[in-house]
Amino acid sequence: MAATGVLPFIRGVDLSGNDFKGGYFPEHVKSMSSLRWLKLNRTGLCYLPEELAALQKLEHLSVSHNSLTTLHGELSSLPNLRAVVARANNLKNCGVPDDIFQLDDLSVLDLSFNQLTEIPRDLENSKNMLVLNLSHNSIDAIPNQLFINLTDLLYLDLNPHPEQQPPDARPATAAASHGSPPDSPPEELPENTEQHAYQSGGLAHLADVDLSFNDLSRVPECLYTLSSLKRLNLSSNQISELSLCIDQWTQLETLNLSRNQLTSLPSAICKLGKLKKLYVNSNKLDFEGVPSGVGKLSSLQEFMAANNNLELIPEGLCRWVLDVRENPNLVMPPKPVDRTAEWYNIDFSLQNQLRLAGASPAENGDQKYGELNASLGQRRRWDKSLEKPQLDYSEFFMEDVGQVPGVFVWQIENFVPMQVDEAFQGKFYEADCYIVLQTFLDANGALNWQIFYWIGQEATLDKKAGSAIHAVNLRNYLGAECRTIRE
Repeated sequence: MAATGVLPFIRGVDLSGNDFKGGYFPEHVKSMSSLRWLKLNRTGLCYLPEELAALQKLEHLSVSHNSLTTLHGELSSLPNLRAVVARANNLKNCGVPDDIFQLDDLSVLDLSFNQLTEIPRDLENSKNMLVLNLSHNSIDAIPNQLFINLTDLLYLDLNPHPEQQPPDARPATAAASHGSPPDSPPEELPENTEQHAYQSGGLAHLADVDLSFNDLSRVPECLYTLSSLKRLNLSSNQISELSLCIDQWTQLETLNLSRNQLTSLPSAICKLGKLKKLYVNSNKLDFEGVPSGVGKLSSLQEFMAANNNLELIPEGLCRWVLDVRENPNLVMPPKPVDRTAEWYNIDFSLQNQLRLAGASPAENGDQKYGELNASLGQRRRWDKSLEKPQLDYSEFFMEDVGQVPGVFVWQIENFVPMQVDEAFQGKFYEADCYIVLQTFLDANGALNWQIFYWIGQEATLDKKAGSAIHAVNLRNYLGAECRTIRE
């Protein structure tokens, strides 16, 4: 097709799944001078096509799940480039060009699942970086100067081997994690980074931090300065005490301190007015180690303190979810017997209510009710008698979908759900329809799901129908019993 046709007006192209192993790449791509985003996932690329140099307006480039050993080429010549997603390739440090970090608008970089052994050089020059994912590499050290300039980070993942963590410890949203490989001694955050990056107001927007599965003996002092924290995971460490400075976490909603060596919680924890979830399982807490004011946290919904040394439950701590199993000396509160608590002993049985109303229950009432219940018990519920259609959903959804806690998003294209890369999640367009899957662990540690389908106001009828239909298909594929919810 000639360049004078429709090609110069195309804004986005998804060529994922095509075979470009032989070096063939469509030459007409260079005629798409207005292209804003380009997806080349799972195309067998071994190097970046030279046609990219002509795409001067390109903003988003995704080349995941290929055989790339280098990103050297034309990237640095694309002045508007904002996002580079090159996860699951064969990239080494020598294959990451330094000059891409000079791009003024670069804000998203995903080099996870590669062969990096250190933080890319000159990365600290990307002052507008918002999303940085270097997980699933072999990086065992973080340079002191890294966070000095990256002050606007919203998502930071440096976990070397997250697959070795249990599902409940993996970050599902924005996460900042610092860990060492299991076969090397963990390190703490660099001191210079603490003194400069944090004291100068760096990382002021960081909301989620995951430092689980390290060997931390204390909470890094720099964390106490992050007043914007909403979720903090310090589980599976060797922390024995917390500072009173935790009252600086005024926005904190979730705090996970499970599997540590804590014998007490500081009284300052009672000042965390927005705290909703507190996990302290598998520590050494006793009744005196839990501040009495914890029960006055009005927003607290979940309190998990299984496998400790609790003897009593602090007053007022009965929330939506309360887990105090495996506390051998625990004594539950006795049933009240004084007259001020007579409401506790109200008998709501039918027989008692009939007696109070002055009616005499039928002599054979129990027998009749028993026969009725027996007959009803033999009948199958109508919804249990339904059978799911024997359909093959594997062509729409991958095998590991819904098996790891987190959020997955699909966009409806040509009646088919296309999974959205993690870096591009969170931005929906009114002319499109999406399916959103949230996978989480319930109170019993079992996988559970919530499925939503989002319909844009300007979306066409085929996309609307596709999102609703495939949301149900996803539910059937997972064997979930939840409802699909329209958003």
